[in-house]
Amino acid sequence: MVVVTVLDFLVPSWATKKFGGTKWGSRGAAIGVLVSLFGLAWWAIFLAPFAGAFVGELLYMKKHGQKTEGNMKAVWKASFGAFLGMMCGIMMKLIYSCFVFFVVVKEFIMGIFG
Repeated sequence: MVVVTVLDFLVPSWATKKFGGTKWGSRGAAIGVLVSLFGLAWWAIFLAPFAGAFVGELLYMKKHGQKTEGNMKAVWKASFGAFLGMMCGIMMKLIYSCFVFFVVVKEFIMGIFG
């Protein structure tokens, strides 16, 4: 459970980097994951890492004097990486939850009929 929880926080940032994002985008995705924990709305869980990476990449460009017009494709790509990372984290939690449910039900049935 600890491994799945830690990976759930790290995967969106890692995916942002793999999709060409900067450290700013990765940190933005991590901040988005943390913001999504506060239960703003159910859809915020999916969009907060995306929005965090998007804002992080835009802030990086502004700080380094880059124009956003020609680089928006890279910003969208990095933000999409954060979204995919969040979806992978959700899938990991779902698989782990199903596994735990199976084990608990199996042990319960074995305790009754075993």
